[in-house]
Amino acid sequence: MLMGKVSEHVKKVHKVHTVSDTIGNYVKGAVRQK
Repeated sequence: MLMGKVSEHVKKVHKVHTVSDTIGNYVKGAVRQK
């Protein structure tokens, strides 16, 4: 039961990191183009 909760938490955190990484890369790309 505990492992299930932990893996769910990891998935959520990983998803957030992926989104922030994508936004960060997009911002870097936009800055380079200007």
